[in-house]
Amino acid sequence: MANEVVARHGISISGKTFISTVDLNNSSNSVLVLNSSEVQYREVSTLPDTFVTGGTYSDGTATFTNNTGGTFNVSGFFTSADTLNIYTTDSTFTSERFANLDGNKLHLTGGTVGVNVLDFVPTDTPPTSSQGRVYFDSDFDTLTIYNSISDTSLQVGQEMWFRVKNQSGSNIPDGTLVMASGADGNSGRITIVSGVTDGTYPNDYIMGITTHSIGNGEDGWVTEFGVVKGIDTRGQNGETWGDGTILYGDPNRPGGLTSVRPSAPSNINSMAIVLKASSNGTLFVRPTFDHNLEYLITGATDGQVITYDSDTSTYQPEDPNNIYNNDGTLTDDRIVDQNTNHLTFSGDSGVSIGTGTTSPVCALLELASTTQGLLIPRMTQTQRLAIPSPQPGLLVYCTDETPSSKEGMYMYKSLGWVNVL
Repeated sequence: MANEVVARHGISISGKTFISTVDLNNSSNSVLVLNSSEVQYREVSTLPDTFVTGGTYSDGTATFTNNTGGTFNVSGFFTSADTLNIYTTDSTFTSERFANLDGNKLHLTGGTVGVNVLDFVPTDTPPTSSQGRVYFDSDFDTLTIYNSISDTSLQVGQEMWFRVKNQSGSNIPDGTLVMASGADGNSGRITIVSGVTDGTYPNDYIMGITTHSIGNGEDGWVTEFGVVKGIDTRGQNGETWGDGTILYGDPNRPGGLTSVRPSAPSNINSMAIVLKASSNGTLFVRPTFDHNLEYLITGATDGQVITYDSDTSTYQPEDPNNIYNNDGTLTDDRIVDQNTNHLTFSGDSGVSIGTGTTSPVCALLELASTTQGLLIPRMTQTQRLAIPSPQPGLLVYCTDETPSSKEGMYMYKSLGWVNVL
């Protein structure tokens, strides 16, 4: 009788309740007995010395009493109230619940599910790519969403993408710098081509770097900020890149990248930084544009200069403060090194020095001073005679004497040098 279970006052078996006091024309001194797979009535006199006489149930555990006054517990039971489910009845969970789907999907359709908190289990092993699948990527420490492009995922809050359409006439590979070429009004997509950064187009047209290969005429995604993975980041066009290398738009190759900073008139666009230099590498895209002056200052004309206006805290184009078109005051000594070149004033107008006014019409050069005089070139007799190709009217002052020449002022005339003073 060791395999018998006896219920004198009732026990729940496989969701059904058997009551020991049921009268089915059996002796009133009999009880129901589960003997192997059969439920039988037995006379009490035939039962073993110890048998169940009753029990209680509380929160999943049944406590049974026997005829000797002892008790034992059996856990894992549930009552009919516990079998209520969310399909037909509102319910409150009193502890955590786990459902092992064993590789199968749980679909909720035809309504709305409202929750206060939804916890994702972090993982550093991405699940299989499937459109609409969401998981928490522990490497990026954020939610990640798969879209319709296989193995292409968006890290929520850490990336920004543009939905685009390739109308370049050919495939645009993954990791290509692209620019806007227009828009497709029917689809609402920006159309793209490989980015040209040789200065032909302004920086406004640059979009970012393709997140995946986009066939001609197909829709796709361009990363404007964030990570582009799975591309060769060891270098392009003979260059060698490493972790941390800054990349610019290559002005010599539409769509290409370079570690060499371009110079004007090419677009100077810092497009990305190499996170992992590898044949299966990673870029972090974050376009940064160095604006040319025409983007910062407008309205400038030929010959103007840029000056700072402290009242408006801006730079403004202005006419240069020089003797060509403005009166001015020197605040310090100035020296002009002609470096063997000639300085020529052309025209019929005169030059006045020391007058504070324009020179008289009759004078090409006017000097005015009550404390200074005109100091003509001074030199030795030997230096005077070495002047190349002297012209009539040339004046010099010789500071020394020779047996044939005295100190004084000399003028060159058509017949030669003459001591005039």
